[in-house]
Amino acid sequence: MPTQNVDTTPKKWASEPHIDNNAQTNKNNAAIPVFLLQEILTFEQAVAYLDAYSEPEADEQCIIIGFLSDVVDVETAVEICAMQTVVRVVKDELKREKDDLKPERKQSWSKKTTWDKIEKRVNKIFHREIGEQELLEIILGLVSEFSRTYGPPYLYGGRGPHLQYSPEYVAAILIMKAALGVGNEKIIRKAEELGIDARISVKARYKVPRETHLRNIIKRREFLDWLDEFIAWLVLEKAGVFLRFFIERGFVLDGTSMKTNRLEKVIIGGEQALKEETIEVKFLFNINIDMYVYAELTTSHNVKEAIERLSSGDVLLADPEFFTRENCELILAKGIKPVIKPIKKARKGLVIRLCRKAFERKKYKRRKNGERGAKIYDSSTMLYLNPDRQRGIVKLMAVAHNVKRLVKLAIKYTVVMRLVMFLN
Repeated sequence: MPTQNVDTTPKKWASEPHIDNNAQTNKNNAAIPVFLLQEILTFEQAVAYLDAYSEPEADEQCIIIGFLSDVVDVETAVEICAMQTVVRVVKDELKREKDDLKPERKQSWSKKTTWDKIEKRVNKIFHREIGEQELLEIILGLVSEFSRTYGPPYLYGGRGPHLQYSPEYVAAILIMKAALGVGNEKIIRKAEELGIDARISVKARYKVPRETHLRNIIKRREFLDWLDEFIAWLVLEKAGVFLRFFIERGFVLDGTSMKTNRLEKVIIGGEQALKEETIEVKFLFNINIDMYVYAELTTSHNVKEAIERLSSGDVLLADPEFFTRENCELILAKGIKPVIKPIKKARKGLVIRLCRKAFERKKYKRRKNGERGAKIYDSSTMLYLNPDRQRGIVKLMAVAHNVKRLVKLAIKYTVVMRLVMFLN
């Protein structure tokens, strides 16, 4: 459309986009959200966006439009768009044929999309608008809101039944530590600089707990269980308003090896050698809005705790390592759509046959989105030998990622893109 006078200045992000709060209505209606880019595009830029945008099932889920800075006659517009569409189809088909000739591990992942350009702008606004003080306030607000419903992060102090520091403040400080990627000493100094006073007892000597106190809290079992619930709450409930934009909720179940910056002795070719030690992490990742639902330090392939977080109708994408009878039984019992690559040596039985039959190769490729998004871990933080402390660091990183992602989603849907209508 021709140039119009619009305000392209980004506005302060809101907590959620302005949409109908009736989740069931939005879920049942086959609605296509239409977004308006808050910037003026040239016609060439608009065509480039049209060509680049290839998110999974984008044609059924989302339309992006923007104001044009130049006027193009209808015949030229139709001709260019038609030509661009043909070129795109040919390129996609050629790319698919080339990928099919390669081994699966060497096949290219999803190409750059308009979504990538939008994310870059979101990240730029996030780093410009959200400082350390505001990020800490957001984390503390979320921790307090969750604790009012599900209980505090822990109930007793480290050396007895009396608490000297607020569990909510301590949890917020630890999450802030993971969000900034700093050590205990630095986060203590940072919290003091930001004016935090976590004391709830006159016996507390300092305004912020010391390093020993933080280390002890990280490895406590009740705190780890609380983090599990908090991780899932952030994406499934707090970010649920954004998940309503998608017809299907897609989740990737995967595992990754995290380096610990420690060396271990191994035998290679009959000779002793040194190798970087790693730990195995399993995680459940939502690929619609790029947030963690579950993260655990484990080598087991039977991940009941992760699968139980999902609901009927959700799509679960996973590698062959998770194609087990126990996982398949739970997935089918909960009404989850399994997209797990089957293995030939799997046990025989009705459950295995049903999961094998439900596998769709085209959907399975979407797991790459989760594998890319989940590479957030920093090996320099995995120096602890205590498994519980390592487990706590993994969960804190997942929480920190979710909190920052929650803020970025609000920026995306209220600043970078503006929801203007639903087309039924």
